[in-house]
Amino acid sequence: MAALGEMHPNYATTLNDLGVLYVATGEHAKAEPLFRQAAAICRVAYDAADEHTISSLKNLIGAIEHGARRASSARISPRAGRPVRKS
Repeated sequence: MAALGEMHPNYATTLNDLGVLYVATGEHAKAEPLFRQAAAICRVAYDAADEHTISSLKNLIGAIEHGARRASSARISPRAGRPVRKS
């Protein structure tokens, strides 16, 4: 977005929307850095209590928590993600 710049609030909205799309398609790892960047822009462009800032931080937290749940389930179940063999 050369016309508005990468620190413009509209750019943050676009990053956030793309992150939401990735979450909807199950690609949480791709969403997290987008939410992180959107949250950083919103913290500069808006007040900390602004709905844009809060929304972007909630999305970031959700992506981080999802990654932590996946890592935790992999540690709990070493067979997680492996095909089950039938005897």
